[in-house]
Amino acid sequence: MGRILAPVAAATYRNGHLDWYGAVEIDVESGEELWRFDATESRFDTAQLIQTGRTVTHSGFRPSSVQRLDDGRTLIAGWRRGVIVDEDGDVNQTFTHDLMNDTHEVQRTDAGMYLVAATGLDSLVLLDEDFQERWRWHMWEHVDASTRPATYNPHKLWYRDGAKDLALNPDDRYHLNYATFVEGDGSGREGTILCSALNYGVFLVDMATEEITREFTDLDECHNPRQLDDRLVVPESGADRVVAVDWEERQGTLFEGGMDFVKDADPIDDDRWLVTDTRNYRVLVWTEGEPTPDREFFLGQDANPYEADYLPGNR
Repeated sequence: MGRILAPVAAATYRNGHLDWYGAVEIDVESGEELWRFDATESRFDTAQLIQTGRTVTHSGFRPSSVQRLDDGRTLIAGWRRGVIVDEDGDVNQTFTHDLMNDTHEVQRTDAGMYLVAATGLDSLVLLDEDFQERWRWHMWEHVDASTRPATYNPHKLWYRDGAKDLALNPDDRYHLNYATFVEGDGSGREGTILCSALNYGVFLVDMATEEITREFTDLDECHNPRQLDDRLVVPESGADRVVAVDWEERQGTLFEGGMDFVKDADPIDDDRWLVTDTRNYRVLVWTEGEPTPDREFFLGQDANPYEADYLPGNR
């Protein structure tokens, strides 16, 4: 049937529930683990949050997004760097940039570029195949200042000694979290990027003009939108559901019930989806129209998967 590729967050390791963290690949039929990347074996520093006043500094490595590349390697995003891992789970390359801060996603495009959603700075940056900057975009320069939250205080952030209430860096108010090309591939200065921001909504950015050309903001917090024909499929995280919208209005709810801060929905086929139920530490296979998931895959207490990709076929 296929496979699931998902990040396993550092909170799992810090809080002692598992003896590793990184990324995992699971067979959908059997639930068997087929591949893993273990950040602890690769000697990455364990992720930490260090608070100074109202600023939180991120250190170490915390996996947030994954992508299986055409050559079989896996691209993993962390707070301050990207990591490319081979089929044996060994690190081939690492890269960083001064805008990579609380990075939620790094995505390699068909042109071999790397599109980075830098959540901690509400910015996008496009890197070339040598990880050199080609283009950057700051959200606060292109939206009405009145839409910017006065502050952003997440409910809880995991720290080495348990859960603590912390304020994020004030630059992180919109919480721009995911971005993908829907037109173009980053090879030139033209293209359209579909983005989401937790405290704003979903929107399109025109690379050439750097302007937001369309937006849908009537959402209760959101992550990782996907454009499919005439609709956008959006995890509405604050409402614990996945919805379909167009650029004018809400079309309906695809999945809801029993989820906690859903962050991702990845299509498997015409009516089945892979849904990432982040705070329940699981990934779901769910058929549209059904009240409950077909299957669930529990990744471990505090695994906090930010997303999951469906990979068709056998490994």
